[in-house]
Amino acid sequence: MDDQIELRGRELTLGAGLADAIHDLTAAASALLDDEFPVADPARATSAEALLRQLWDRTVAALTGAAPERLAALIGLLDRIRSAEREIADLRARTARTCSARCGRPWAACTTPPRSTNC
Repeated sequence: MDDQIELRGRELTLGAGLADAIHDLTAAASALLDDEFPVADPARATSAEALLRQLWDRTVAALTGAAPERLAALIGLLDRIRSAEREIADLRARTARTCSARCGRPWAACTTPPRSTNC
């Protein structure tokens, strides 16, 4: 997924594609685990990461004593969660490289989008 990178202040904002994927993942987890998982803003990396940690913990807990027919679905959900976490980590790494190449500072120190000439 090739999402746009944007920094608002010092917060990494996910592109629409990744935010939508996390929203869909959350809906699937809610249905499978029979629970609601609200997220403050799935487009913000820190909110999405916190949500993914919660989904991971709840899914691992559901594996304990799960009926054999549910195991494949739960393991598939864990795979989707890790995939989303990897995408956020990759986005952070690309942002860090882009910002560092422009201004020599780590991305957290930048206050403008890395594609800006005013980094």
